[in-house]
Amino acid sequence: MGRRAASLRYSPFTSAGLCFLSLLLLVFLSYCQGTSSRPFRARIAEENTQLLSKRKYRESGFVPEAPAAPFVLPTLQGKFVYSTNNSLPLLFNVFNPLSGVSDCLWKETSYIDDFLTTAPLEVDFLFLSYSNSSETLSDVVNLRRRIDGRLRTLNITEERRSKLKTNIHYVIAAALELQNWVSDLLKSWSYPLSQLVITADSEGRRKGKFEGVKLVNRLDARYDWLPSPISLGNQAFEVVYLDNSCQLPAPGTKNFTNRFVLAQRSDPCSFAQKVTVAQKIGSSGLIVFADEGQNLVDMNCVDQECNVLFNIPATMISYEDGIYLKNLISKEESILVSGENEMRRTDQQQVTKISFSTTDGQPLGFGIQDGKIKEIGWFLFPSLQFNTFQAQWFVYASQLKEYIEITKPITTEILIFDAVTLFKTPVSVPVAFNQSLRQLLNYDSVELDLSLSCPGTSDSECPPWDRVLAVSICCENSGPLCGQELGRYITPFRRRIGRWITPITSQMPLFTSNKCNFTIGTDPWILKPWQPTLRLRLMKFSEAVLPKEDGHSVFHLPKKSSLSTYQIIPLFSGGVFDQTYNNKFKPIQFQLSSITRKVELVSIITGHGSDNNNCGEFCVTSHHFWVNKRSEVSRSFDNAGTPMGCALAVPYGSVPNEHGTWLYGRDGWCDGQNVLPWVVDITHFLNDPSQANEIWYQGYFNGSTPHPTSNPGSIIMSSWLVYWTDSQ
Repeated sequence: MGRRAASLRYSPFTSAGLCFLSLLLLVFLSYCQGTSSRPFRARIAEENTQLLSKRKYRESGFVPEAPAAPFVLPTLQGKFVYSTNNSLPLLFNVFNPLSGVSDCLWKETSYIDDFLTTAPLEVDFLFLSYSNSSETLSDVVNLRRRIDGRLRTLNITEERRSKLKTNIHYVIAAALELQNWVSDLLKSWSYPLSQLVITADSEGRRKGKFEGVKLVNRLDARYDWLPSPISLGNQAFEVVYLDNSCQLPAPGTKNFTNRFVLAQRSDPCSFAQKVTVAQKIGSSGLIVFADEGQNLVDMNCVDQECNVLFNIPATMISYEDGIYLKNLISKEESILVSGENEMRRTDQQQVTKISFSTTDGQPLGFGIQDGKIKEIGWFLFPSLQFNTFQAQWFVYASQLKEYIEITKPITTEILIFDAVTLFKTPVSVPVAFNQSLRQLLNYDSVELDLSLSCPGTSDSECPPWDRVLAVSICCENSGPLCGQELGRYITPFRRRIGRWITPITSQMPLFTSNKCNFTIGTDPWILKPWQPTLRLRLMKFSEAVLPKEDGHSVFHLPKKSSLSTYQIIPLFSGGVFDQTYNNKFKPIQFQLSSITRKVELVSIITGHGSDNNNCGEFCVTSHHFWVNKRSEVSRSFDNAGTPMGCALAVPYGSVPNEHGTWLYGRDGWCDGQNVLPWVVDITHFLNDPSQANEIWYQGYFNGSTPHPTSNPGSIIMSSWLVYWTDSQ
């Protein structure tokens, strides 16, 4: 079927429009309020990731999702043969000798440990090197030695150890000389290459000559800790060596103002203490060089150090490059002469300066799944665990595909949106079901199947920010249920691979007719369009027998029910999360009928924005429903603000390796994931049909009503009571 354009543009003046716009207003408030007070680690991270996201990450050449032709690669274990019949996905990681990130990825033990303890066993991993042919073998042999050493030491099962040895392959030919299409792809794709430029001849550099220029590998401090050197643009800085970077130098010894400080890692203090000293003496930034014989490491803060806000960047270079730079500036310092209250140079002296270069280098790797070429996203810091995240997504995608295939015999699929362009304004489409309303309500299981892509061919062409995306339904323009929310999603940072299954069986009473308008929309200020595809999956059990679950998939096969939904009552919505938030919520009365067999509380709740307590995106909020004044049902989003909360959700559909701060846990959501409805059976709390019932809601921060002092965030909430009766 071809792409379906919206045959009905969304009107904000219908009742559905007003309801949907109220949802978008909450979204708007959540992002406009409190931006400046967002937790500074997340704020720094977003600034740094957006600087890099402005770059184009892929040049012309092989297109993601194109077919992957067969190939053969020479490895330490023998020939690795890929054909379209390969059952396992492949993930390539390529070492770049010009990259500080690669140096850390392949050589630092802790990052190898993260990979070996978490990598899924359903993926083949291939390690290659961009070094020349004479050095490639040494690169992969050394990596194998490190990995085998860690496999012997790590506390993992023998079965896992053996499987990893089978699934990890070391390619002994240079990555750009493979004599097949893999080399061609690696030559045509790109990834940011960050280097430090040391210019010993500033006069020649100004005249366009490049005598005395040396490019060296650098590894910048953790993306969510310090500002990125990219923010400095093309500025060049003098460098001053600091003998002891753990303490403030004596006044008047050297002039550090607006210069970069060079320090050695072996100085006996943490990276954060070194940055503290460099900032206090007025420097523009810090360069740390590694100890002799040691690798570059990921510079990061520890524990309470992370609560200190710094405004200067820091980077690390190798021991050899650090000594080279130190010797250059030591020679210059030896001919400095003293002036009044300052240090000045002779007119003839040429000054060594450094600057920061970020250019297009070769990619860190790519993937193959289902016979198609795949991008693997962005490594926010140098850890092989980002390989794990992408591999976990491959497993998730395989499980989703298998689930769709297994349930196909009992499923009626209805295409609602087919890669419709979603930009600035919501889009609506009318759907007339072949089924009667009674038939719709009697399906055993109903799901939304949403895929989220964007125009173009690569991740770099997708929108750069995470935004709320909502699907709503209206089957009666004047009815109270018109414009109610069916599904909620959070878009990823610049990735086009999202696909999620969302169960909505409990919301089926929102279908009040077999002719309905579906609306999909996101924030009106997005910078680029998305292209969502939405299918409604209606499942009805028959004589078809579904296979027994193996217990490994995150997708659980639906079960036949003797009940079906017949009524839904809208309850509470969210709002600005401040001291007045709970004032508007009053108890709602409801009563059962003689045909009611079950009552569910159904809600979709997410927190957004950032006040002085980091609420609601990064704070833990709790949501409490009291039934008949005696029974409480509550939910707390304890994942909010955790450093790796959403990274741990990749096996459940959180899009990995996004071009933004996707790792952090959020308040009821993750970037690049669907928001699952929270469904609770409250039947046992209710009175019999002869008596009335009531339900009441309150939202809390730290166990009570929030009291932000500035920039309150917001809670976006839809909630309902759903009545079930005997199936007909």
